Amino acid sequence: EKAEKAENAENSDEPKKSEEEEAKAAAAAKEAEAAAKEKEAADKDAEEQAAAEAQEAADAEAEAAFKKLNLFTVDDVLDVGGGMPLFKDFQEEDWTLLTLTFELNLLAHAFSHDVDDPDRPGVHVDHLPFYYKRYFSKELRCTDFGVKTFQELVDLVGDKVLYLSPKEVLSTQLGAEFETFDVFVKLIELARRHRALRIDLGEEGAALRFFRGGGAHREQRKGGKGGGRRGPLGGPKGGSPLRSITAPINAPFVPMQALPQQTGNFMQLPVVQGGKGSRFGCGGG
Repeated sequence: EKAEKAENAENSDEPKKSEEEEAKAAAAAKEAEAAAKEKEAADKDAEEQAAAEAQEAADAEAEAAFKKLNLFTVDDVLDVGGGMPLFKDFQEEDWTLLTLTFELNLLAHAFSHDVDDPDRPGVHVDHLPFYYKRYFSKELRCTDFGVKTFQELVDLVGDKVLYLSPKEVLSTQLGAEFETFDVFVKLIELARRHRALRIDLGEEGAALRFFRGGGAHREQRKGGKGGGRRGPLGGPKGGSPLRSITAPINAPFVPMQALPQQTGNFMQLPVVQGGKGSRFGCGGG
């Protein structure tokens, strides 16, 4: 009887031992699974960190190369390397300045072509707003560009690309015809770099202050960079692609192909007569 009881007790303990072993095995499996997941997450974090560091190093290298880039040896302003456009740091002011440069250069050549008079070699500075409006159907105001005179307006581009002659006539160093308009992007990028250097040196008045309406000026940010991550063309998000450049302040966007071309068929415009009753007070200019 005692032997039978002992055997029965031993048999009843076996299921308990089996359950304990199964529970231990399940716990060990969960711990192993958790450890594997933790290791996988750590490996993934390490890979992402390494990739981010590599990308940061590549971006720093690309930025250093971009700063050393000779602008006028660039063949494609949409891609100077690695899909990076030359205008990647352009702000709204830079696109507006690019448009103004293009239009004033076009105006200087178009007027000479249309008038074809050696006594009237170009647009006198006092007539500039009149002819600008006649050619482009929009106003040209110095205050919109944060300057007081049209001389200062013409000088915004820098390097005397556009200038006033000794007779105060709008003049340009650029040609009348181009295979591409890349030169305008290069000129504005050169001006932006020079302006950014002046801003970083703390020079007062170096930043562009363009009027956007609403009674306040928009001042270019320190360093003259667009900031933010690159958009679909490599430029800053919200930045303008080359195919569509901004029109001057308070005017709608104007696609470049919609602007008058620099090859013949210029608009024939009457010549403004100066004199005592001249609206622009140019004294017969």
